[in-house]
Amino acid sequence: AIADLDASSLKLLALASDSDDEGSDGGVEDADSDEESGEDEVRRIIDFSPLQELLAQSVECRACGAGDLELAEIGRAGLASQVSITCSNCGTTNSAVLAKRSATGKFFEMNRQAVFAARSIGKGQQGLTNFFSGMSMPKPMANKAFDRHRVSLYTAAKKVVGDCLDSAAQRLKP
Repeated sequence: AIADLDASSLKLLALASDSDDEGSDGGVEDADSDEESGEDEVRRIIDFSPLQELLAQSVECRACGAGDLELAEIGRAGLASQVSITCSNCGTTNSAVLAKRSATGKFFEMNRQAVFAARSIGKGQQGLTNFFSGMSMPKPMANKAFDRHRVSLYTAAKKVVGDCLDSAAQRLKP
């Protein structure tokens, strides 16, 4: 969880998230938390089949009142999905992107954090891809997108190291 990261890691993620880089995810328009952490954001890996069943049993179309709604993924940008809910009766469709964009709007935070997490445990894109493959999930992101996130994180890490070294040098001066 983000709350468990050390100060340097938090600073690195903040710098990498705020940078105006080329790390755009294109396509569709934090770590996991739970109730005890007090964080508002929650991320989970979700199987669409049970969600589709819950939707069919619990929700009605606002336009016609029918309960025959279908959930579908209509786009992806890395780990970010765009989903639609369509009424089979009247055809009304609503869609949403199930991910938060960075402060600059150039990429999805979960994609940057996935690269950060993979690199934090000594893995690269293939390790991340292998994990998702083992979970029977699609490839997390394209090679080019992973590399852009990696470069942005590296650049932010260099800045954090430089700032820390400058600060230490200033403290040592008489």
